Amino acid sequence: FNTSQPSLDPRDQQPVVQWLTLVNLAKEPREFRVRTVQEGGTVLRDLSVVLAPFERADLDGGHGLAGTNSRGVHEVTPVGDERAPFVALLTRYGTTFDPDRFAFAFPSFPRSAAEIALPISTGGGAGAWIELANLDDEPRDVYYSVHDTTGEHSLSSSVPLAAYEHRHFYVPSLIPENSSGTFLYSVRGNVLGQVVSYYYSPTGGIQTAFVSPGEARRKQLQYASYNTFLGMYNWLRLIPYSFPTGPTVQVRAAGTGEVLGAQTVNISPFGVRELDIHNSELWGSVPNSYGLVEVDNVQAYPTVVELLRVRPTVRGALDFIMRTTVE
Repeated sequence: FNTSQPSLDPRDQQPVVQWLTLVNLAKEPREFRVRTVQEGGTVLRDLSVVLAPFERADLDGGHGLAGTNSRGVHEVTPVGDERAPFVALLTRYGTTFDPDRFAFAFPSFPRSAAEIALPISTGGGAGAWIELANLDDEPRDVYYSVHDTTGEHSLSSSVPLAAYEHRHFYVPSLIPENSSGTFLYSVRGNVLGQVVSYYYSPTGGIQTAFVSPGEARRKQLQYASYNTFLGMYNWLRLIPYSFPTGPTVQVRAAGTGEVLGAQTVNISPFGVRELDIHNSELWGSVPNSYGLVEVDNVQAYPTVVELLRVRPTVRGALDFIMRTTVE
């Protein structure tokens, strides 16, 4: 969790509100251990939560426990059966000086793996941050590199993380203005990683924000949905791991599955391709329509696939950006 207020508007002083949601998906009651550890290793909470079948509980995700400008992690463990099905979801709500308005609300899905490629961008004036968190009670060395859209790396370095330490990197200090790239990191141990992108108004307040966990899958076919109602843009991001790839992207009409547009794209390892699925001339995705986006990666190499929906306002600002489900 991270309760720091990203707004630059001096009127926005409240911590970012976080709520931890637990849902028992088992057909019998289950007990869960919830342990909250602040950066540095201080245990803020260690409690037992018993939930009836399909019961939900919402717990303070950090804003009350730790206060503002605090970071930490939540550990949720089923008691008795580690394979018991459940949902644990942490949601961030961007508070503003207006008590009736949140600047953003998004679930946080950071991932831990031996190697993770995070999509980064400064497009649209984004003030993005890479967030890393060491989950282990011993130090870890994180090795990272920054790659441009062609996969060429412009920076390679390493950083030590103490036990339960968090480290944030400001994306505009890593890549040029109005550009995209990849932040690749590797580690022996459990280090969570994600990218949070903030978009600012002229007053310094937050217009909207979204999170990217850089989830790569070894699947030949992956699907997402596009939607051009409300004047929305739909951007498809593709990042292959380790091997060059040439997936075929098809846009299909809802209901019939008719192919409206198709293109084969070639991408270098850790390079980025961003495709404007809302472009009706290329993809047939006319205004006020919706349908499927199919990504056919014949080699089934690990690839990050994201589809972002962007709704601009009539004044040129941003109403929201959201990362949609990919399966």
